[in-house]
Amino acid sequence: MKIAINILIGTLLLVLSTSSEAQNLILDPGFEGGTPNGYWSESSSNFPNVICSLGSCGNCSGSCIPRSGSFFVWLGGATSPEMGTVSQTITFPNGPTVMKFWLLIPTAMGSSSDYVRIEIAGNVVFTANSGNASDYSNYTEVELDLTAYGDGNPHTITVRGVQNSSSITHFIIDDISVEAGTIGINDNYLNQHVTVYPNPASKHLNIDFFLDQSSAVSVELQTISGATVFQKQLQGVTTAREQLDVSQLSKGIYLLHLQSEEGNAVRKVVID
Repeated sequence: MKIAINILIGTLLLVLSTSSEAQNLILDPGFEGGTPNGYWSESSSNFPNVICSLGSCGNCSGSCIPRSGSFFVWLGGATSPEMGTVSQTITFPNGPTVMKFWLLIPTAMGSSSDYVRIEIAGNVVFTANSGNASDYSNYTEVELDLTAYGDGNPHTITVRGVQNSSSITHFIIDDISVEAGTIGINDNYLNQHVTVYPNPASKHLNIDFFLDQSSAVSVELQTISGATVFQKQLQGVTTAREQLDVSQLSKGIYLLHLQSEEGNAVRKVVID
């Protein structure tokens, strides 16, 4: 429910607005528009479509099913090498942004080189492979902090599934959301208490953060294409300052990832 009150007094405009839930920026998040879909682009090496219903694609012996509604995305599942995608371009508002989706891997007969990925503007932000099947044997929600892309510009979200042999792996996706202005159901404490400076940086990059309680923290700096150029695991910290020597790095845009029990944080870093 949304309530808006506009009061215009002279040149003063007062807007009061309350909302019971964050707005999902994804159009047709459950793929209920079917195929062909007016909001999602899809591709496949072997099949006419990857947006499926039980009537159009079957159910792989009862395991490949929608989480809700009638449609879902089915990647892999071929008797030969397969790559399938669905994608949608949305405008990311400035500020905190979170993506959520539900993943199911009911069958994983292929090698760990079979994978499903989430890509934003061509950059990999999430990967699960057939070796992770036990973690997703039932529909499991995945939450990603996409604040690094909250820049007011359009970015393409791509869900990509790759099966590299004739050994079948099924990757099932449903109910995708991208919400602005929130870091999830509970506040992401780490994300709110990270400072990265100077940015842009040319010699050293300082990372300051603190936590509400002692936790292990993973610090990783990646190129925009996903290659790791720095990685460190900190144990039992509440307050820390890490200084990275970036003088030998190529100029460009990097993504800084911090992960802890109190949340995750992603920051865009420019090396000049």
